Amino acid sequence: MDIIQIVATLIQAAVLLLLLIQVRIMHLDWKRANIDSAALHERTKKQSTLEHAGELWAEARYELESKFGSEVIATDEAENIFKDKELKAHVDKLLGTLEHIAAGVNMGIYDADILYRMCASSVMNNFTKFKNYIKIRRQQESEEMYIELEALVIKFMDRRHKKPMKLGEIVHS
Repeated sequence: MDIIQIVATLIQAAVLLLLLIQVRIMHLDWKRANIDSAALHERTKKQSTLEHAGELWAEARYELESKFGSEVIATDEAENIFKDKELKAHVDKLLGTLEHIAAGVNMGIYDADILYRMCASSVMNNFTKFKNYIKIRRQQESEEMYIELEALVIKFMDRRHKKPMKLGEIVHS
């Protein structure tokens, strides 16, 4: 092998090595971009939970609690709500808001941890308060009424049972 072939082979090896280094750099840049994108997505999800779902929840909670108090709605009162078109529409609007928020959490659009920290007790209490009304709606109209809300309540109850929330227990992400 003469000197020209040796130099050509060395140049080819150097070019191949530079190409491999460049591919590795591109791979690391791609991974970093994906990590940044995932972090941005998580932050956006948390922010939208605080802003959008939190605001909707606060409005619905105020209406539910100011109009109906904090006690469980008895079966006869639930039947009266169901029969009164205006009252039924009002309760359905408020429970529907909670159902949409719950669906957003269950599908990963909203952040479950943020919602849990903001209003787990209130979500569970209001579901329990209207359980007789929900039962009537399911019997009269559709068994699927408020299933997303119920699924979220079950998750929250399970979480509360396994690890009760403590004051100031904040984990920064």
